[in-house]
Amino acid sequence: MRVMLFSSCVLHVLQNYGKYVSQLGHHTIVTPLIPYTKNREYDALIDEAMQSRTEHLQIAPIFLRARDSRFSTLLNPLIFLRDSLAVLQVVRQQKPEAIICFYVLHAFPLALLKGFLGFSLAVVAMGGDVNLEKGFLRRLATKFICWRSDLIFAVSTELRDKLKGKTGRDAILIPTGVDSTFFNKDPSRVHLREKWGFRPDDTVILTVCGLIRRKGIDVLLESMSMLRYCRHGHFKLAIAGSGPEKGNLDKMVSELGLKKDVLFLGFRHRSELLELYNIADVFVLASHSEGLPFALLEAMACGCACVVTDVGDASKAIREGHNGFIASPGDPLSLKEKIEHILSLPEGQLHSLQHRARQTAVEGYDIRQLTRRMVETVVNSLPKSGEASA
Repeated sequence: MRVMLFSSCVLHVLQNYGKYVSQLGHHTIVTPLIPYTKNREYDALIDEAMQSRTEHLQIAPIFLRARDSRFSTLLNPLIFLRDSLAVLQVVRQQKPEAIICFYVLHAFPLALLKGFLGFSLAVVAMGGDVNLEKGFLRRLATKFICWRSDLIFAVSTELRDKLKGKTGRDAILIPTGVDSTFFNKDPSRVHLREKWGFRPDDTVILTVCGLIRRKGIDVLLESMSMLRYCRHGHFKLAIAGSGPEKGNLDKMVSELGLKKDVLFLGFRHRSELLELYNIADVFVLASHSEGLPFALLEAMACGCACVVTDVGDASKAIREGHNGFIASPGDPLSLKEKIEHILSLPEGQLHSLQHRARQTAVEGYDIRQLTRRMVETVVNSLPKSGEASA
């Protein structure tokens, strides 16, 4: 079967889904959507993605005139028509039998073209789409896409319930997955710290996320200002990610007097993230809303001691005191107290918690098993040859 994976998340989809769909014996086309505002940023990603091509796995990028990949220029018919024609051209050329679209609004042109081109359409609600879509036009587009889709997947129970309420359609819960053979503990922690410029006595707190408001990085910065008076060493906050809030966060860092303690690392490839997870003393996600983020599962697979806010299914992957800790969203004091608690654990208890974190990621969120389940569901939904001709 020819399967197209349609998304703006080039490397996540390629490395976390594309590889394993192709290993199931299906010809897989990863189709990244690249807005004109991110052409330069995506050049390196596409080059890296191209190196992963095999006989059964290829990359077919679509370059958009829209400013983002959620087709937010629906009110500009010329741009939307041009981008829809670009989608049409690639889909006609690749001839997929099924398209799996990661993020619901990305599928708007596919929902329009579906009947004309004869492919099966599945959409995956990832969190950043359903949680952020506001305004009548986007709500209407989301409802239209869901009703035109043959299957809907959601990566968390919260998203599944939200979609049901917004569209009336039932979604199939298949959580975010992690490649635990790649994301694993690395014993060379001291060497990695030297490589990244951290001192032996630094207490490294890591967060990996887009620099957008709902990720709560401002709340984490406030908790960092409180931690300066904690007795657990010299704190360093490493922030891996890029986004529109960078300027505001820079200003906040200066106002809090944290310039020497906060490192903005920008976008990092997964080999670099693997090293950062293994350096970190504590991994933190301070989000105001979530589905089930890749970064949390990657950190858990590397045996990180994690603190997450009680939102989405991030707080379902973490069991308080068993494999991590849960803080109140929007509460810097709660974050600070959870981080301090981790750092005060006896070594044996800390190692047990880290072991259980990895065990949870491996046993509950294996990307190979979750991808197999998703693809088998899509394949089983396709009409048989007799049904198609009837």
